[in-house]
Amino acid sequence: MTAAEPVIGFAGIGAMGTSMAGNLARAGYKLVVFDLNTARTAALAGAHAVSVAANLAELGAAANIIITMLPDGKAVRAALCGANDNFKDCLLERAAKDTLVIDMSSSSPVGTRELGKLLAARGTPFIDAPVSGGVKGAIAASLAIMVGGDEAIFERVQPLLAKMGGQ
Repeated sequence: MTAAEPVIGFAGIGAMGTSMAGNLARAGYKLVVFDLNTARTAALAGAHAVSVAANLAELGAAANIIITMLPDGKAVRAALCGANDNFKDCLLERAAKDTLVIDMSSSSPVGTRELGKLLAARGTPFIDAPVSGGVKGAIAASLAIMVGGDEAIFERVQPLLAKMGGQ
């Protein structure tokens, strides 16, 4: 995360991601969102001051923090790194190397560690932050967020995470 104002790219505007992104927008964070279901992103943009990216690469280029809330680790890796980790047509294709990635999806620990190594080799900071609490917790901003990663990075993003999860 840079010292500049955070611009959060949020990929995954589903049942939980909609409320999580909405909570961040209500807290005043600048958001750019993307989901394959364009009706979801349009509805979110109609309810909150968020921008909608046309594709993953555009979202990555616009953000200095990327949050993923996707169905599983394979979807997260493909969205971040592209097919076969080629960094094409994906979030990191046009993102700055120091763009912080926060994966809030429920993913396999083995896959998450592999993804962390791949991102580290690229110079991209990464925090694993899966959530518990379901849709009700996402709506109420009371999710339990289990964070793994560099403590200094966690300290910098803790205020952001607190807008989605209870203290």
